[in-house]
Amino acid sequence: IINDSSMSDVYQGVRFAPFSTQDNVVVGSVSYNYIGEVASFSLQSTENTRIDKKMLNDCVNDFCFSPGSTLDDPGIMAFAYGGESFGTLLYDISSETNGGAYNLRTEPLCVQFAKGRGNQQIYYGHRDGAVSMLDTRARKFHVLDLNSNDSFGSATALQTLYDENLLIAKGSFGSCRVYDLRFVKRDADTRQSYGCALFNMSIPHSGHKTKSVRCVGLATDINESIVASPFIDTKNGVELAIWCIKTGRLIRTLDVSKRKTALHSYSK
Repeated sequence: IINDSSMSDVYQGVRFAPFSTQDNVVVGSVSYNYIGEVASFSLQSTENTRIDKKMLNDCVNDFCFSPGSTLDDPGIMAFAYGGESFGTLLYDISSETNGGAYNLRTEPLCVQFAKGRGNQQIYYGHRDGAVSMLDTRARKFHVLDLNSNDSFGSATALQTLYDENLLIAKGSFGSCRVYDLRFVKRDADTRQSYGCALFNMSIPHSGHKTKSVRCVGLATDINESIVASPFIDTKNGVELAIWCIKTGRLIRTLDVSKRKTALHSYSK
């Protein structure tokens, strides 16, 4: 559908824009050139429009569109980038201007807007396992979790829910965490906000932590009652762990390495 004359580029990530229409599908993508450097960030559409933006010559780890954006008001995008000067960048699509850049304590690997709160809150998952939130109104970061441990690894994916109090993070070792944002507390001495995970949803003992680094992503059902995430077991098989979001309980695992498996509702 989208024509790209640069055959030497390798695409690192692609996301659909929420302001896509049936007649004009818009996607954002980050591409590397043949020597492994970030070539550009692009907005592309089925109408063959393309807007290239250089992203500070750094490694773009992830990006996302603001929720509820429309074709007339496409809103802003949030970027998480690495490199020597890792940090975040906000980009206004309409005015084609930077909305602010922020340096962080540790490298952000993933980024996600909060649902239902406009552009006011943006969440970042970090290489050290921490999760932080950017309050765009106050232009201030809040750390939600500093308790990284050997069972979680790096925060590689985030999922915000329509229940605005809950946030799910996936760790590079296969496990997931559920955060309740109502329990975030403020430290009077450091003037920083801290919180901890409401649930630690660990993979079963059959899971292989270091091999599970190759499995990324998580997904919820339409009712946001269960979350599924892949991991690698000790026999090198790919399994899908399914947890209950409300209790953090592991419901079951599905072996998806050798056969196609249909997911039904396990949210009993």
